[in-house]
Amino acid sequence: MTLPAAPQSTIDTSGGVKAPQKNDRNFSEQGFSTASLSVKTKRGANMAMTKCKECGVEVSTKAKECPKCGAPVKRKTSLVTWLVVALVGFWVIGYIARGPSTSTSSTGATKSEPTPNEVAMKETKLNFSWGTAGFGNIMEANFTIQNKSKYNIKDITIKCIHSAKSGTVIDTNKHTIFDVVKANSTKKFPNVNMGFINSQAHTSSCYIANLVVG
Repeated sequence: MTLPAAPQSTIDTSGGVKAPQKNDRNFSEQGFSTASLSVKTKRGANMAMTKCKECGVEVSTKAKECPKCGAPVKRKTSLVTWLVVALVGFWVIGYIARGPSTSTSSTGATKSEPTPNEVAMKETKLNFSWGTAGFGNIMEANFTIQNKSKYNIKDITIKCIHSAKSGTVIDTNKHTIFDVVKANSTKKFPNVNMGFINSQAHTSSCYIANLVVG
């Protein structure tokens, strides 16, 4: 006489092992059929499983490491994480792309237009020659002023710096010509008395120190 196979119990995580009942689908008059175990969570849902990449054993996706070989279980990166990374990446690229243009526009906004006096000073040229008069102690100069600006200029102050043969600066002279040089015109001023000059003056350089637009 052959005995029927023993019934396989079902594991219930809510507590204990339940004995098979007669109304169980796996129970029959001839004996008990073999049934696979079904592991359930406390809520009754089957756990998500994955295979260990080292030994191939099925492991819960919530496990930190494989219970057989101890290999760490690699968790999949969630969609939310990928979205956050993508948004941060796009923000960094956009910030870098618009950085230089913002800086350029800011610089352009702070740049001020030159004043009429600055324009006239830049566009007015001075040519001169000089010599001594009196007893050799008076500087006498011939000035040619070329006004290339669109403004009339007047009250032109000219400063001259004198150096000895050694190159040392030994004297200076300043004189204001109270006359008008019209826009885009040239005017000569001969024999201008610049005042006393050091007798050892060998070379001189003269320039327009100031003028008035009007």
